[in-house]
Amino acid sequence: MLLPTPAQSLTKTRADFRINEFRKLIQQKGLRLQWEQTISCPCFIKSSSALGMNLMNVVDIDADEAGPNSACPKCAGAGFIRHSSQEIKAILTSSAGEETVEKYGLHRKERCKITLEPEHLPSYGDRFRMLDSVTVKREVIEVSVAGQLSLRETPTTRSIQLSTGPTNVNILYIYPSDINGLAQLNTEIPISDTTLNGKVITFNNPANTPPVGAKVAVSYYYSPTFTVVGHPHTIRDTFVRTNTVEIATAMPIQVECIMEID
Repeated sequence: MLLPTPAQSLTKTRADFRINEFRKLIQQKGLRLQWEQTISCPCFIKSSSALGMNLMNVVDIDADEAGPNSACPKCAGAGFIRHSSQEIKAILTSSAGEETVEKYGLHRKERCKITLEPEHLPSYGDRFRMLDSVTVKREVIEVSVAGQLSLRETPTTRSIQLSTGPTNVNILYIYPSDINGLAQLNTEIPISDTTLNGKVITFNNPANTPPVGAKVAVSYYYSPTFTVVGHPHTIRDTFVRTNTVEIATAMPIQVECIMEID
């Protein structure tokens, strides 16, 4: 049974999406992001060669892969390759986070939505690094090299306005334990007694340098990275009428992301 719908006028009371106005919004108010695209690494190996399996009624050439190869020189077993890094602008919305106490300890979850121009179509696993925004990162790290501490991320220097004038800040606080893993009273390490080079903090005062094997708590500013985990609108296209012609038009893209914690 055919079910034709009534014909409608396509020239009056149109609800066309004004794509150029949205492009202006992104380029005027968008934040700078470093976008890295992601592709699966071709090092995936088949089940028969990896696990010695012989699946009933399954031709192995069509079977699912067992997983990435840890000996792969490109991905080192991660299973994906980052490529085509470029700086773009995008609107960041719905940025929120929470920290909850679970059976295994503290669990931190940060999520956001990112809206991009139609040409910047991200895929699952793509990564975005904020270039103009910072958050506070907290770590507890064991000293493995005498007089130095290697952080997981590179601290970002932030210029802030204080009562004493403009000040550049990256490391916020450092507190060590002793060799037995106990944090003694009033042993915080002044930031002025350290120097920062990339991810490495060097302790310059022998009187308060933590020994090898001690643990050190550090908080610092850093530029967070987000990984794409969802598409609220997998297909987001529309028709726009231009000079009596209906033109299929790609609309701005929106993705859901989670912050990379470690």
